[in-house]
Amino acid sequence: MGSSGGGEEVQKKKLVSLTAATPTPQEEPPPPEKISNQYEYLITEIEGSDSFIASTIREVFESDRPEDHVAFQHGLDKRIKHHSSKIEKMCFANYSSFNRSVSQLVHLNANMSEFSCNVQSISTQADHALQVAMKHETGLQKTARSFVNVQKTRAALRNCLPVLHMHAKMLQRLHDPAMHYHALKLIDEILSDALPLVDSQRFRESLHKDLLARKAFIRDTTRDCFKSYLESVWSNAGKIGCLAMQIMQHTRKNQLALSHKSPKKSSGPTRAFKYDVAVQESCVDPEAFIDFKLLFKCQLIFSALGEEEIFHHKYQLDRKDQLTKLMQQRMGKKCTKESLCELLERLIGFFIIEEHVLCTNCHLVCWDTLSDSSVSAPGWWEEAVQALETLLLLETPNLQLADDVLVLKDVVVLFCAVANSYSFSSQRLESLAYEMREHYVRRLNDTLIQRFITIFWKDSYSPMVLRDRMELSLAQSLVNPLDEVGTGQLGVGSSVQFSECVPKTYRALKEYVNCLRHFCAGLELTDQVKEDFMRGCLNDLVKEHLNGVIVTVIGSREERATKAMYLPPAGSSIRGTLDLHQLVQIIANCSFLERCCEHVERAISYHPDPSWQPLRPRPVKLLAGAVFKDITDQIATRLRDYIKEKIDQMIEMEYDWTSETAVQPPSDYITELTCYLRDNFTIHLASLPPAVAVTTFMEACQYIAKLLRACLFCAPEISTNFLKLFSDDVATLEKFTSELSFAPEECEMFRAAFLDLRQLLDCIINEQCYVLIHDARSGVSGGRFARVVLRDVAVLLERLRVHEANRPGRALFSRGNERDRRIKYLETTIREIHSLL
Repeated sequence: MGSSGGGEEVQKKKLVSLTAATPTPQEEPPPPEKISNQYEYLITEIEGSDSFIASTIREVFESDRPEDHVAFQHGLDKRIKHHSSKIEKMCFANYSSFNRSVSQLVHLNANMSEFSCNVQSISTQADHALQVAMKHETGLQKTARSFVNVQKTRAALRNCLPVLHMHAKMLQRLHDPAMHYHALKLIDEILSDALPLVDSQRFRESLHKDLLARKAFIRDTTRDCFKSYLESVWSNAGKIGCLAMQIMQHTRKNQLALSHKSPKKSSGPTRAFKYDVAVQESCVDPEAFIDFKLLFKCQLIFSALGEEEIFHHKYQLDRKDQLTKLMQQRMGKKCTKESLCELLERLIGFFIIEEHVLCTNCHLVCWDTLSDSSVSAPGWWEEAVQALETLLLLETPNLQLADDVLVLKDVVVLFCAVANSYSFSSQRLESLAYEMREHYVRRLNDTLIQRFITIFWKDSYSPMVLRDRMELSLAQSLVNPLDEVGTGQLGVGSSVQFSECVPKTYRALKEYVNCLRHFCAGLELTDQVKEDFMRGCLNDLVKEHLNGVIVTVIGSREERATKAMYLPPAGSSIRGTLDLHQLVQIIANCSFLERCCEHVERAISYHPDPSWQPLRPRPVKLLAGAVFKDITDQIATRLRDYIKEKIDQMIEMEYDWTSETAVQPPSDYITELTCYLRDNFTIHLASLPPAVAVTTFMEACQYIAKLLRACLFCAPEISTNFLKLFSDDVATLEKFTSELSFAPEECEMFRAAFLDLRQLLDCIINEQCYVLIHDARSGVSGGRFARVVLRDVAVLLERLRVHEANRPGRALFSRGNERDRRIKYLETTIREIHSLL
């Protein structure tokens, strides 16, 4: 610390000596205290500064050599002298300029008097001119005021004339409704641009009010135009929809003709379709019915009025109200075919109009509003389809005629086709059109039931006589391809084996198939599905209804009472129970109807392309042939019952059970019965199918054998002569069965019906019961009397024994040992048989 303090003192001393060695000229030295303070300040500044000068000064003063100080002092003196010489030069230059300025001031002072005289002269002239100008001041003011007024008037007229001209032009356009938009734009131009220029004019307020009134008039007129447009759309939507369906029907017919898929001509009457008309247009042009310029003019005017969004909202709201009104008009009312078709026409016309508006101006309505649907806001099309689907589901069952349902289906199909052509989805309605098949088939079946009732209840059930060439061609088409018998000789006036109900039924079935085919036309179904549908409907028709009609015709009164729906209408005469010939004719008819099913099957499987083959086997087969076989079996059963009734009426049970006459002719009822059977089975029943005839005759023989057997066992006692007489009757029947000509190969089978009875009678009459007993004891199964029952033999032997025991007066005329032997034989045989039972 001491060394550092000593260094500071040395530096101070050196600085003092340096400053003292260079006294300032012409200045008094400052007091020592002031000098000491200045030195302290300078030394502090030099010690604390980091600049280059400070470091240089510190290096000089901190040097320990005196010669350095002296050299530095001499350098400072030299610098001081250099600066002093520059100062002297600058002062000399300034002194010269001062001298020049003073000389100029002296020269200027000499000219001031002349300048003062000139100023006074000019002032005098100005005062004189001012007095002259003041004399003309009033006239100049009037002239200036007139000029300003003229300029203002000219400017006002320049602003007013365009306004008045535009107003007159606006009034001229206002008289023409087609120029209302231009008039409105002119009004807006006047109000925004021209009218502010005449704010100071008195007519401005009246003109403003008139323009606003004209603007309101245009708004009201435009609303009236929009209402007239809506009325035009409402009234012409049906026409547009009808034209669209006519064009679509014409297009579909042309496409069908070009593709060579036209259906086979039906034999039934052709049905006139509303849309089967020739049209020249290839597409629907709504502008031919509706003036869309009104709508677009209204849109432009409301846009100019600043109410474009309001107009868009009003347009969509009013059109939605029209759509809702259109759908609600039919709700809760009984709809007919015509009203439903009209609804479909107006509905598709509505969306055709909206699609046209969408294509020409997408601002009024968008595709999302028309077709697309979301959870919160379904589109107009979706709402309309949903309401239409509900209405059709409710009203279709109320249509009473099959043609009405068919027409409605065709209209729905055309509706879907037109909708698809305008990019509207119609899958739900297409499915609904296919679902109409149940109602259509139900109504069609009702029609066919009444037709079948008329055919089968009014038929005479006798061979048909061909009265004209039409019946001849129909009969040949039914018989020639299927009958093995040569029928090429058929001609007008000849008869066939079937009655009139066969061609009528065949024609009805063909028309039924054609109606079903017509219903499937237009639906997006494969040929396989269509054929399966037609086969299924035809199977149900034949199985349920045609079968019911035929069974009701051949049934008894009790059976008919249970099937009232197949009876003729009230007030019509009802046929009585059918006789044998009519039943046989019905069986023959069913045989031909079974063959007709092959023709119907070909009609169902008809395809324009002969090389067409189904992709898979048909899962649904036509079962009508099997149904007719079942009907034939039912009629055959009824026929057998009829023959059995006749047999019951012919067979007499009043035999002389105790007759002792040895030889008698066959019973009368046996003779009548054989004649009846021979006549019927060889003449009247010759047209029966062989299998039916054989079965019927076999059952008749079995029934006769059953009745004879019952007759044999009903007597309390019988004689041997009675058994012989009874055996002769059975032999007569056996001989009759062996002589039949309609089935000679089945004679042995017919005789087998009486075999049980024959073996029983032979066993008793020929007293060969021992053979039966021996076979029974030995267990022989194929003996001579294998079909005889021991218990039946025992019953008859017991009744013979009773007769022998009760026979009066026989002992006087016959040997006693023979009677006793007879009784003993019977008792012994009966005892042995009972031992085997």
